[in-house]
Amino acid sequence: MIALFPALAAMVIAQSSVMVDDFESIREWKPVPSDGVTLNLSQDTGVHGKAIRLDFDFHGHGGYAVIHRDLKLALPANYEFSFSIRGPAPINALEFKLIDPTGDNVWTGKP
Repeated sequence: MIALFPALAAMVIAQSSVMVDDFESIREWKPVPSDGVTLNLSQDTGVHGKAIRLDFDFHGHGGYAVIHRDLKLALPANYEFSFSIRGPAPINALEFKLIDPTGDNVWTGKP
């Protein structure tokens, strides 16, 4: 179980922050697990309000548990995303990816 908190993607632009998602609704988020991986999304309580909860199970093999949300967002040359995460999970890699509208360009951030 992993919970992402409302500060997800608090974008910092010239010392001002913009909340991209406060998780008051998680309808826009879609679970996209690999074959053989179970991934369920639900709303939970976070540090500063609502959170999105990811319950996943790799069933003893590799794969991925991705959540995806389409979002039209113009980014300036200098930006930052921040979010909080908590929960027990096996050691694994967490990746935050931004994908352009064509789907051909992906920017990956690894905390």
